[in-house]
Amino acid sequence: MGASTLHFHGETWELAEAIEIEKWIRRTIASFLGVKPAVIDVGMPISAYGVDSVEAATLAGELEWWLGHPVPSMLVSERHSTREIALRLAQRSVESVAPNLAS
Repeated sequence: MGASTLHFHGETWELAEAIEIEKWIRRTIASFLGVKPAVIDVGMPISAYGVDSVEAATLAGELEWWLGHPVPSMLVSERHSTREIALRLAQRSVESVAPNLAS
């Protein structure tokens, strides 16, 4: 994952991580739909693009693989936007590596 190679700390790292995650989610949803990523409005709930619970579960599983840590299925629900999902996952990523940043 691109953002994990950045050497930022705190909020700057979290923002960089969120941007990478948002891009990934946007590309993946666009792939589900067969459209260009630019069509996906990151502020709209993913359900607005026809992403149902099965696709949301698939998205959560793929995010787990990509990020290398568990992704709660409720986080990747149809009611959340791409941006909301990315920001929450970035926060979780920072929290999961924070003990390693101190050493």
